Amino acid sequence: MQNSSDISNDTLDYDNDKDVELSGWQTFTYTATTDGYINFGLAMLNAGDSNIDSYLMVDAIEINGTPANQTTFDLNLDVNLADTDGSEYLSVVLSDFPVGTTFSVGSLDTNSGNWIIDLAPGENLTNVEAILPEGYSGEFSYTVDAVATELSNGDTASATQQMIGSNPVDILINVDESNLSNGTAPDANALVSSGVLENVVSVDGINPDANGIITIDTGHSILEVDTINGTYTYTLTEATTEGVDDQDSFTYTLNDNSTGNIGVNIADDTPNTPSAIDVNLHIEPIVTNLSIIVDGSGSMDSTDLQLSMDAINELVARYSEIGTVHINIVQFFEGSATNTGWISSTDDVTLTSGGRTDIDQGLQSVIDTSFDGTEPVSDQNIVYFFGDGDDNTGTFDTTNWTNFVNSGTIDKLFTYSVNTESVPADIVEVADNGEDVVSEPAVNIADIADLASAVSETANAYIEGNLIGDSTGTAVIEYGADGVHIESVTVNGNTVIYDANNIVQEVNGAHGVYTINMDTGEYTYRATDYIDHQEALSVSVIDGDGDLLDSVILNVSVTFDETFKADAPTLAVNIGDGTYIDETTLFGQIQQIMHLETMVILIFTI
Repeated sequence: MQNSSDISNDTLDYDNDKDVELSGWQTFTYTATTDGYINFGLAMLNAGDSNIDSYLMVDAIEINGTPANQTTFDLNLDVNLADTDGSEYLSVVLSDFPVGTTFSVGSLDTNSGNWIIDLAPGENLTNVEAILPEGYSGEFSYTVDAVATELSNGDTASATQQMIGSNPVDILINVDESNLSNGTAPDANALVSSGVLENVVSVDGINPDANGIITIDTGHSILEVDTINGTYTYTLTEATTEGVDDQDSFTYTLNDNSTGNIGVNIADDTPNTPSAIDVNLHIEPIVTNLSIIVDGSGSMDSTDLQLSMDAINELVARYSEIGTVHINIVQFFEGSATNTGWISSTDDVTLTSGGRTDIDQGLQSVIDTSFDGTEPVSDQNIVYFFGDGDDNTGTFDTTNWTNFVNSGTIDKLFTYSVNTESVPADIVEVADNGEDVVSEPAVNIADIADLASAVSETANAYIEGNLIGDSTGTAVIEYGADGVHIESVTVNGNTVIYDANNIVQEVNGAHGVYTINMDTGEYTYRATDYIDHQEALSVSVIDGDGDLLDSVILNVSVTFDETFKADAPTLAVNIGDGTYIDETTLFGQIQQIMHLETMVILIFTI
């Protein structure tokens, strides 16, 4: 046994190695420095000695000088003389009490088994305490016989009273947050503790209702005392977040005004998970609802309209490579808009222009017609906006548009300003909807001829998941009952930190982007390259009372359906005719097709 700073007045016999040469009974004194229930343990280590068996026993525990399992309480017994001039004296006999009970005054008559209290002339009897036998609890009765004797002539007067005494016991309850329905080990039965508690008249000053029930709701637990049936029930209903291993404490009062305590130890629940978790993301072809809003004002000439149509067709081609595409094209004009509805091909679509710029018309048409609840079923709803200037009708208002973007109806909004030196303020407003997950920042395209190339890079495949659960819904990171959020995520050298004002954040992986809800763990993975790969996400979570589960490793394996690989472009290079192609020319040809797919097949013919 090593020396412990918890032991005061240490008089143990240490040898030169500071070990305790200990046998027989020893006395230790501990001092509690906080109020409430105290849990402490003793342990003994017998190391390096295979010849001697050691054991530890604990006995004679005292609290403030009183044995720990001994109960003392006031009988509230007063016996008074009617004549107070000192001419009389009292004798009091206590009988019919539980065997083993002693009292604070008087002595036991071993012959009768009664407790005798002889008082001096003129002395009254007050403040009598009963010391009950170890382990005794509940109600008990006793009899008081009082005899007053006149000193001058020996005359006596007597009275007998049957009394009922109560023994208020301290009740200790242990519950665990982990047993809550949202805890790490749900068990509804373990959240409830009940027992006998008789003769209660109030708890924490609260009296019974008309049905004899006392109910106390702490916000995380409910204590119910039935004063008629003499029972109590304590139920933990929610986790506490005040700290680790919190406590409840209640004081009950019995019908003789004695009091007792009900103490509750609430064990803390903490997040937990295996040290490493395998997550498989397999990306398959998806269905896309693709809606494009195009400026139809007079400033968009026929060339601009054709280049806008080229960009639309480029988007259709790129999204078709990752699945099925439903197409919707909206044009806005002064005071009106046209809407194709949902179509499968752009072959019959012709863009026109004329009049002033009325952006509101295009935005409202998408809200009212394109996504009115009758749109095709899809995996993702994507919207693009092409415009070349500010709204000049004097009625521009994006309130409805912002509400629509934030409603969850669409998954992504891409906004482009064409033939402009910088993005006009109204087009900035189209893209600025108070969040940065659905809405991408507006992009300026100085020459509309570059629009098709710019938008082609935005078509991506994606998959959804949850960092705290697998595809079957089974938890891989168990948050625990205290509630929790993701504190940080690190992947590919990039880290995002929890921000209460920006719950959804994006972090770049090696070949894609993770959009993560830091409260719920839900995420969308958007592939930027169709390359099968593995990468590790390091995730830290913290619960409501500060417990940190740090550096949970998610080993993410990303794979793609063969559909994404089947159409890889082929570059054939014939050098059999003696033609010399330098490395710069070859690399340039490869670059021209790299924006289509990340897999390029090279065929050399010699």
